[in-house]
Amino acid sequence: MSVLPQINRTFQRIGDRFGEIIDKDHFMGRTAFQENWMAPDKKVAFANVKSNEKEYVLEVAFPGYKKEEISIELEKDMLLIRADKKHKENVKESEFLRQEFCHDSMFRSFRVRPNIDVENIKAAFEHGLLSITLPQKYPSSVKQIEIK
Repeated sequence: MSVLPQINRTFQRIGDRFGEIIDKDHFMGRTAFQENWMAPDKKVAFANVKSNEKEYVLEVAFPGYKKEEISIELEKDMLLIRADKKHKENVKESEFLRQEFCHDSMFRSFRVRPNIDVENIKAAFEHGLLSITLPQKYPSSVKQIEIK
């Protein structure tokens, strides 16, 4: 018996009660209130988020993946990151006595704030770590408002 339906119902109740505070569509950086969001075939990539006065930097771990297997998309205000492992041919399950780290695909999403300069987002991938730099937009000048 799977506990996933019960977990999904629990998150739905939390979302119903705290909908004013919690964004039900993207709780904890991922779509939590949809059916089977925690299904075993959907591996969530681990991430670090850093910030300073100029930019945010997302570091997302994709160990064992190649750059070509990772895609980044910006859909409305959501940054969607996917990694799909290309399977090796001629590998049989019977070859393994134990197999613990075989991910076919991983996924992570982040809500992009309105102050992000989406035209200048940059990404780099090295040693299994995807780094995405999201520069912040600032007004080019300060406008003085006269009090009448």
